[in-house]
Amino acid sequence: MSSYLKKGKRTSLQKHKKHAKSHINRMYKLLHHLDLVAQAMVKSGVAIKGSNVVEEAAKYTTAEIGKYEKNILLAKVEQVYEKLGVEVKDEKVNDRGR
Repeated sequence: MSSYLKKGKRTSLQKHKKHAKSHINRMYKLLHHLDLVAQAMVKSGVAIKGSNVVEEAAKYTTAEIGKYEKNILLAKVEQVYEKLGVEVKDEKVNDRGR
């Protein structure tokens, strides 16, 4: 294999790694942002369920909350409740809107 072809493979591999790294960084940024939103939602004292999580999250963020973000946010709210040792009475946090 010539060095010209090897260089082409190396550059395409570098582009792929750079794209993957930026995608991973965006994902971690999103997870951190949703963690902050979940903490603020729990501190507000409002009962968080699958049916009202998008409306409550809109009060604390301008980011669009889709299905994927909604499930992550519900899981993060549940984690915050567990850290605080708070039990939710008759209200399931992981309702997930089903």
